Amino acid sequence: MQQQKLIIAPLNFVLPALLTFFIISAFGIYNHELWLDEAQHFLIARDSNSLTDLYYNMEYDGHVRLWNILLFFITHDISMSPISMKVFHLMIICTTVFIFLRYAPFDNITKLLIISGYFFLFEYNLISRNYSLGILFLFTSCKLLTKENKNLLWIGLLLILMCNTHLFFVFSALALFMCILYGRIKQRNLNLQFFVFLLFFVIAISSVIIQIKIPSDNTYFHPEQIRFNSISNISSAFYGLAKGFLPVPISIKGDFWNHFIFDKLSSYLKVILAFILFVYPCLLLRKSKVGLLFYGVCIFLLLVFLFIAQMWASIYFGMFFIFFLTASWLAGNESVNVFSIEKLREGKLRGKVFYGFFYFLLVCHLFSGIYAYGSDVVRPFTEAKNATQYLESHHLDKKIIIVDGYGSGPPLSAYIGKKVFYLNIDKQGSFCYWKKSYFKVPPELLSNELTQSSYVASQTDFLLVSDREVSVNQIRDNNCVFEFVELAKFTNGILKPDYFIYKVTKKILFNCS
Repeated sequence: MQQQKLIIAPLNFVLPALLTFFIISAFGIYNHELWLDEAQHFLIARDSNSLTDLYYNMEYDGHVRLWNILLFFITHDISMSPISMKVFHLMIICTTVFIFLRYAPFDNITKLLIISGYFFLFEYNLISRNYSLGILFLFTSCKLLTKENKNLLWIGLLLILMCNTHLFFVFSALALFMCILYGRIKQRNLNLQFFVFLLFFVIAISSVIIQIKIPSDNTYFHPEQIRFNSISNISSAFYGLAKGFLPVPISIKGDFWNHFIFDKLSSYLKVILAFILFVYPCLLLRKSKVGLLFYGVCIFLLLVFLFIAQMWASIYFGMFFIFFLTASWLAGNESVNVFSIEKLREGKLRGKVFYGFFYFLLVCHLFSGIYAYGSDVVRPFTEAKNATQYLESHHLDKKIIIVDGYGSGPPLSAYIGKKVFYLNIDKQGSFCYWKKSYFKVPPELLSNELTQSSYVASQTDFLLVSDREVSVNQIRDNNCVFEFVELAKFTNGILKPDYFIYKVTKKILFNCS
């Protein structure tokens, strides 16, 4: 790549903006309740006895392990409270925003709009997952690329870290490698330093291949069930790109997450808007071969992933926007100004409309971020924390707790600080193993789970925390009667499941075992 002088924003702009971002983020993260995926990775780290144990505990997740390894050291050496993960995540996203504000080659107003938008204010901020860590490595690489010859080996190490953070950052690592390779071939500069960098990249990709093998009895990823010829699957992947650039949520029965106004548009309007949002970023990047190469590789791989995996979520769609920001940063490193407020002030009407559309998208991100952030603060994201606080305040957390609903247990286990007993698999545990046999469709009847459990057979009274409401006072089977007394219910979460807490007493009529 062509070497350019690093543009550094003044600290009298960066530090006040970062402090404001930190305060808003800290308040939001503190008030955000864990959901299944956050708790899942936290619990794998907390309840693994060693790094080897952690490696095999993640076998069914299909993820690379860096995030969980970091959480392992946090939960074993600092604190086993979920707040430790939240503080760690807050440090990561604030460091990411500092690098972005300080070194991204965009004007200050644009930077402020971006960090105030949906993905930086809510999706990759309040939700403690591994995405912000990957974005940190990606943005750091962009900063180092302004002095590529000096920093190439450091960039190679960052590619290794990226590839071990999440599959999506494997895409960006591959794209960065191709951009650097393109520049080196163009300059005829394939020296020893580059081949060491190439070795780092091979190590990065190899580490991913070793880690992502998933057992055949995994629940959620079944290639044999994918309908590759389905138009709806193709369009859903394509529409994901549009939602990444226009993530305007809509509330459905109080749940705004992963629900988009875009989905409520007519089919014709969705196709037109998706096509515009597919072409528009490419037009903005058209003057930068490196930026366009990076963006093209990343969105192609992400579209293929969405089509194959058939998983649709805003946390995935946001990567289209992150990849575009990175591509624009790479273009800026080559003095190609992709967008700026100055283009709106000085350009002709056609240019103002063209570049103004990008700022229209950023304003949509801004209001979407405020709405999502405010909704998360005002209402519980999930009810697991409230359910746990009820148990603790009534001194019930030391009693035998049996959980009905495998997917509802991890957040509860994270907050309560210990393993729970899962009724549907008749085992004690915390995080989920994504086995087909553990997720029956339709779910087993509660009466069958109770009477078939060897653990329940040895109990006379216990607490049942269920994700489904028990509509009867008694469940009778053969010689046993289970009597239910509802203690509390929590049904106001943005996300399901609801939590229903019962005191259960088992009475033996004759002989029940």
